Amino acid sequence: MHSSNQIQSLAIVTPFYPPHVGGVERYSQEFARAALAMGLSVNIVTTDAVRKAQESVEDGGIRVLRLPAYNLPMMGSHYPITLQAWSHASEMLRCDVVIAQTRFFMTTLMAARIAAGNKARFFVVDHGAGPLRNSPKALALASLWYERAVTARLKRRSVHFLGVSRASVEWLRTFGIRDATVLPNGIAAPLTMPMRDAAGFVKPVVFFAGRLLPEKGIAELVEAIDLLGREGTNVALRIAGDGPMAGFLEKHMRSAGFLTYLGRLPHDQITAELRNASIFVNPSNLPEGFPTVLLEAGAAALPVVSTVGGGSADLIREGETGFVIPVGAAPDIAARIREILARPAEALRRGSELFRLVQAQYTWPSIVRDFLRYAEGGAAA
Repeated sequence: MHSSNQIQSLAIVTPFYPPHVGGVERYSQEFARAALAMGLSVNIVTTDAVRKAQESVEDGGIRVLRLPAYNLPMMGSHYPITLQAWSHASEMLRCDVVIAQTRFFMTTLMAARIAAGNKARFFVVDHGAGPLRNSPKALALASLWYERAVTARLKRRSVHFLGVSRASVEWLRTFGIRDATVLPNGIAAPLTMPMRDAAGFVKPVVFFAGRLLPEKGIAELVEAIDLLGREGTNVALRIAGDGPMAGFLEKHMRSAGFLTYLGRLPHDQITAELRNASIFVNPSNLPEGFPTVLLEAGAAALPVVSTVGGGSADLIREGETGFVIPVGAAPDIAARIREILARPAEALRRGSELFRLVQAQYTWPSIVRDFLRYAEGGAAA
C-alpha cells in the first residue's frame, strides 16, 4: 500500500470475466487494459468452473485469479457460489483500490470484507437500473428483498457506490445511496467517422445484438419489421446473440424471409454487422444500466432507435443523437423506422452526432482517468 493518495495498483473483482461473454465481463477487461496501459498494476479476481484456484497473466501483464465456483440459477440469471481460495484472493486484493462489479454477487460481499481488512479504498460499480426480476410476483418480491439485504450489508462498510449511467445512480437512490456518481461504460476510441450516405437506406438493414431475453423486446422487433413488410416497406432484420428467445428466432426465420438469426457472434463480427447495417434498434424494456452495443453503434455512426428504459438515456437523445421510443412496442418501432427511411439526411445527422458524443466522452482512457481523479479525492467521476 502507498501512503500518498496517488493510485498505483488496483484490483477488479467480477463474478465473470472473459472468455465468459457479457457486458460486465467486457467492462472489467477493457477497464483493466486501459489502467495497465497507464502504468498501473492490475489484478483481476473472478470465478470459473475449475477444481482449484488458477492464476494467469493476460493482456501483457494483468494478473487474473479464477476461483473455483459453481453457478446457482437465481433470479433468472446465474450466481457463482465460491467459498474456496479467498486467502489467495486476499493477496490479489492488496492494492490501493478495489473495484467490485455489481452489488449483489457473493464476490462483491467477500471482496468488501477483505478490502476492509487491507484498508483499501473499495468501490462498487452498479450495472442495473431496476429490480433484478420483475415477474412472477413471488420471485420479484424475493429478489427485491435479497437486493435490499445485500445492499444494507455493503452500506455498513466503507463502500463508495458508482453507477454506469444516470439511471443506475437513480436506482441506487432507492436504497438510500445518495452520494453515488456515474462511471460510464466505454469502448475503444473510434478514430475516424465511418462514411454513410442515403444509399444505405435503399435496401435498409436493421440490426440488433444482445442477450435474447423476452424483456429485450425481441418479439416486438420482429413484429415491427413484419408490419412494415405488410405495408410494402421491405426491411431486412439481422439479430445476433443467444438466450431464451433463440428458439423463437430460429422458428420465425423459417417463415419470415426478412429475418436472419446469426447466433452469438465474436466482437469483430458484431463490428462488421454494425458497419453494414442501416439502423440499430434497441427495443429493450429491461431496466439495464448501459449496454455496450449502443456505444458500438455510436462508433459506427448508425442511426439508433432506442427505448427510454433500455439503458440509453445518457447516450440516445431525441432530436440530437437518435430516435427515442417510450417502450419497445411494435407500432412505435415501426413508426420510427418509417421516419428514418423518409428522412435519411436527418437520420445520418443524428448518427454523426452520436459518433462525436461517443468519441468525446465514452472511451476507456478518459473513463479510467476520471475514476482515478475521483478515487484520489479530486473531481467527481
